[in-house]
Amino acid sequence: MRFPVPAGGTLALWLAFTTPAYAFDLHRFWDAQCQGCHGHSADFARAELAKNPPPAERLAGFIAGHRGGVDPRLAAAIAAMLTAQANQPADFREHCRVCHGDAASLARNLIRRDGGLYGRYSGRALREFLESHARLDADGAEAFARLMERVEAEVHFAEVE
Repeated sequence: MRFPVPAGGTLALWLAFTTPAYAFDLHRFWDAQCQGCHGHSADFARAELAKNPPPAERLAGFIAGHRGGVDPRLAAAIAAMLTAQANQPADFREHCRVCHGDAASLARNLIRRDGGLYGRYSGRALREFLESHARLDADGAEAFARLMERVEAEVHFAEVE
């Protein structure tokens, strides 16, 4: 389900009355507000930011004022997401998408507990699961675990206690 996302000063008020479990999903925000012009966030980041990355503060400042502006905290989080994507190979898309869709959709089905990620429905620890999944070696399992930890933090941004 997608929610309309207000810009600027009304963001905090909007966040206060949205879904009770998590306040904000950076990937849904991108899809609703940015994808129409810029395409998928990772594709945009790899094409536009990887070759000549601006300093994080400058990118966040640009995002904060772009097309009417967004809350500076949100702009900084989007800048961090794009910077991480610019430096991340498209491994998930190449190896995982056929079964799992996009990384953000998969991450929405993970929960953070006791310092680790677990399957929302299976209850299995992600790191343990990856050790025997898709013929991953130890390095591959670790790389995908780190990727999913980052994406999970992006889709569950600004968690409400």
